[in-house]
Amino acid sequence: MEDTRFGIILLETKFVGKEDIDRCLQLQFLGGQAKPLGQIMLEEGLIHENVLKLVLDVQERRRARLEEERILGETKDGRLPTLQELLQRSRVLGVTDLILGAGRPPFVRLGGRLSKLFATPLDQEWMDSFLQTVLCEEERKEFETKGFVFSVLELEAGIWVRIRILHDSNGISAVLRLFPSPFPSLTELGYGQWLLDQLDKSGLFLITGGAGSGKTTTLASMVQFLAKQAGLHIQVLSSTGEFRLQGERSLVTTKHFDEKEGGLAEGLRAALRSDADILVLDELRGNDAVELAIQAAEMGKLVLAAVRGCGTVKTLRSLVYGFEPMGRAPVRKSLASILLGVVHQELVPTRDHKGLILTREELKIEADTRAALEKGDFEDLVLLLNLGNQEYGTSLDENLMDLVEEDRIEVDEAISRAMDCQRMLKAVR
Repeated sequence: MEDTRFGIILLETKFVGKEDIDRCLQLQFLGGQAKPLGQIMLEEGLIHENVLKLVLDVQERRRARLEEERILGETKDGRLPTLQELLQRSRVLGVTDLILGAGRPPFVRLGGRLSKLFATPLDQEWMDSFLQTVLCEEERKEFETKGFVFSVLELEAGIWVRIRILHDSNGISAVLRLFPSPFPSLTELGYGQWLLDQLDKSGLFLITGGAGSGKTTTLASMVQFLAKQAGLHIQVLSSTGEFRLQGERSLVTTKHFDEKEGGLAEGLRAALRSDADILVLDELRGNDAVELAIQAAEMGKLVLAAVRGCGTVKTLRSLVYGFEPMGRAPVRKSLASILLGVVHQELVPTRDHKGLILTREELKIEADTRAALEKGDFEDLVLLLNLGNQEYGTSLDENLMDLVEEDRIEVDEAISRAMDCQRMLKAVR
């Protein structure tokens, strides 16, 4: 749910810190609540008039959206919908997540915003039946033991959802992530020739972002693109079993591993002995796995890997600093020699909040960026990325500015994600 409080919106857009807001709230309290918080912050010199206007506009839009309770579907006879009906309705609407729980209506996330899919709350009997439907006996035992479980449900050939079930304060809850079928092409995702060129080489290519940033979809789109080429063996190593892809002219195999038992490293060791041309990792983490992924790239394989991170350079820095000090220089040298590029992704709600737009930062590995990485000069990497001539890539801020100028996203969405908020505000005013 979107927060409409003035101070929270200011924090989201990163113009002030929490300490400044707390101090102004105290001044407001001492003054008997006579002045709005925004006016106090303006008088204290903490924000400019253009920032005040921006936040008030955002506040007004959010309040209007909250007043509009959206119920996106209903059964004709008022009965509880079946799981199939929920999934079919979700697919028609193009939602990303379906959220289920006893005692509350089914919710969906559409365009980054939560809405009720049906008004009628689900009951415990419905949730018990849901568990029986989607979990096998082994998964049910795991849920009873651990209190959470991951699963994958295939609706029909090529159409599937990822399911996360857990206990929360209200009882059993489930979040179903719906994946598109077929996956969008890389061109439809907004990627250009540079990325396609990297997929024709050997080396390591990283896709970074937070949870729900579309990393899995991008990796699947890459596999979909590569599977149309002739004579390739693409091996996917997945901890969740999310990939359900078939090769058109190439062989695509998927190996599931237990991430809690060092399974990725073991899977990579086996892959190094296999005849796979391309390795795809749904999440690269752990020093052993990083070293083995580098080794695979050095052996002439193309390695595509998703990594949790909040920026291209920050992700590289985190990978390097995950090693002990004595081991960082060799890792930097290896990365500098085999890295093809890094892409950071974020999904931003469209201006009408009916969909999501993929925004990204691309770090290209050329002579200068390669040299900076080998030396561990991450600040220099940031400077090269922000030169704005696209020789070394495109920063997230540049991409966000373009989307605002094209009137595809709201200004506050861009500012809340920007690395340089003040520069962003000046650019989009």
